[in-house]
Amino acid sequence: MTSNTYNYVDDLLEGMDIPADQEARINARVAEMVEADHALKNLRKQLGISQNVVADAMGVSKSSVNQLEARNLRNAKLDTLVRYFEGCGYNLELTLTPID
Repeated sequence: MTSNTYNYVDDLLEGMDIPADQEARINARVAEMVEADHALKNLRKQLGISQNVVADAMGVSKSSVNQLEARNLRNAKLDTLVRYFEGCGYNLELTLTPID
């Protein structure tokens, strides 16, 4: 996904007259978005936990965990994320902060 995402963005930007600093900001934002899309998988791997362990704790298949990890976090249900993090040994806590 990562290389495809960058290739797609590069294709869109190719031939456009965009200042270097603006192109750098676009590329940095794409990198942040790609990293966010891999946040669950990266966390699980850093913890040394297999998808099977998380799947068992959640009561779902390994395939379901794989699909969750590949999904954009904005599209994941809160209950699913709570169960996922519990499967990794963590409680999910939400904090509300005012926008400016």
